[in-house]
Amino acid sequence: MHEGLVELERLLARAVELGRHRGAVNVRRLFSSGLLDQDGELERQLALALADVGLRPAWGMEVLPGIISDACFPEASYIIERDGGRWHAIDTDRAADVTREGALVAYGWRVDRIRDADVRSRADAVVAAIRTTRAARIAAGLGRPASWRPVRPGRRVRPPRA
Repeated sequence: MHEGLVELERLLARAVELGRHRGAVNVRRLFSSGLLDQDGELERQLALALADVGLRPAWGMEVLPGIISDACFPEASYIIERDGGRWHAIDTDRAADVTREGALVAYGWRVDRIRDADVRSRADAVVAAIRTTRAARIAAGLGRPASWRPVRPGRRVRPPRA
C-alpha cells in the first residue's frame, strides 16, 4: 500500500470501532449510501446530482442478458449510459454501444448517452433533461410492467444524510 492512501476496509472498521463519534457516523453513512459503489468520480457526481432532485436510478442493473446499464429507471423503461472519453473513443467500442442500444430499444427501452464533459460542465442541464424524460415516459405509461424482473438487480444510491 502506498503511504498516505486509505484502505476503505480499514476506514470502515475504524468508523465502526469509534461508534457514535460524529466523524465515524458520517463515514458509515457514506459507506451505506452506495456512492462508493459507483465506477468513478463522474458517476458519483451524476449520482449525487440526481439524488439532489430526488431521482434514484438503479446502478449496474442487468436489464437484458449480458446488457448492464450504467443507470436505469425501470419505472420509465429509461436507461442512462455515461460515455467516458477512453472507452467510447474507439470505433469497435462505439459499434458495440450501437448494437446494445439497438437491442434495448427493440425491447422498449429509451437510452440516453451522457458525456463526461457534460456532467462536468453542465450537470444541472443534464439532470433536468433526465428528469423531464423520465417524467414524460412515466406519464405516457412506458415503464416496465409490474411483472418484469431484471436479469440482475442494480443498486439504488441513497443520498448521504447531512
